[in-house]
Amino acid sequence: MCHIRNSARVPVFREPHKKIVKVVEWFAESENNNRFFTHHNPHENKDVYMVALRNDSGELIGYYEKHEYRNAETANLYKKG
Repeated sequence: MCHIRNSARVPVFREPHKKIVKVVEWFAESENNNRFFTHHNPHENKDVYMVALRNDSGELIGYYEKHEYRNAETANLYKKG
């Protein structure tokens, strides 16, 4: 799910929202600022990141959350089903 840049301009600033706004501002500071670790979920053993979405000109257009599981994949490579 992509989160639109303008969503950071909502006037209600609860604590979690303030953190999102700060990360989006950091993304906007440089085209090199593209990934931000937000937290680890120990129950599911995964790390969660915010990742910048940019257009072809490098302009920030939004962000999405990326979930990376720490457990190794057990499925066979390139095998269907």
